[in-house]
Amino acid sequence: MVKWTDAAEGAFTDLRTALCNDPVLIAPDFNKEFILQTDASEVGLGAVLSQMVGEEEHPILYLSRKLLPREQKYAVVERECLAVKWVMETLRYYLLGRRFTLVTDHAPLQWMQRNKEKNAR
Repeated sequence: MVKWTDAAEGAFTDLRTALCNDPVLIAPDFNKEFILQTDASEVGLGAVLSQMVGEEEHPILYLSRKLLPREQKYAVVERECLAVKWVMETLRYYLLGRRFTLVTDHAPLQWMQRNKEKNAR
């Protein structure tokens, strides 16, 4: 069990402020390719949209959401696919008609290509 103290709250607030302010976050340049990173865990989905600035990758935004109880029962590969689907729908106005690179856990998704069984999820 985690004990949430005033010091922990202060550290969390400082970290959140640092991650959401310049020079960490940048405004999107719609003339450049986006990089979309997704991941899934047993309890949630996460994503980062970023772009290269010079030789460095800089985040534009972070996204996350909690999995619904029924989604928590999905297999790992299904949760990874759900993360990709969810973030692409959420960021469709950034991505539609533009080139982007998707970065995700590749091994579970390879399984899906080989799997003959079609699953509605």
